Amino acid sequence: MISSLIQGVVQLFTDLFMLPHPYLFIVILAVIAYLLGKLPLTLFTAIGFLLIDNLGYWSHTMSTLSLVITAALISVLLGVPLGIWAAYSKTASRIIIPILDFMQTMPAFVYLLPAVTFFSLASYPGLSLPLYSRFRQRFA
Repeated sequence: MISSLIQGVVQLFTDLFMLPHPYLFIVILAVIAYLLGKLPLTLFTAIGFLLIDNLGYWSHTMSTLSLVITAALISVLLGVPLGIWAAYSKTASRIIIPILDFMQTMPAFVYLLPAVTFFSLASYPGLSLPLYSRFRQRFA
């Protein structure tokens, strides 16, 4: 149930990002970058996304962006209430802080392995096997 909910949210974001034409999406992102950081960020954003489109990785990039935004959304939805609860309750704080300390001492992404096992998230949008083999043939 949780896996299908997460996959549904990821698919919703993917469909949303794939809806406009890539050039229109690049213009939208460039305008947002200009409003946030002026010309250098705008140029970097536009050139970077034009390069991604030119290399043929647009759909893979949008899938990855969907996964990242979904993960950030879940983190905020879980983290903010837990943080508020820990701030108001000493018992919750005594339980939550050691768990967070333990997670901080573990190597990066090790604590994500149980999530992959439980939810069977097997989507690898960054680099699929056929793309990897073409990359390897070209630069080997």
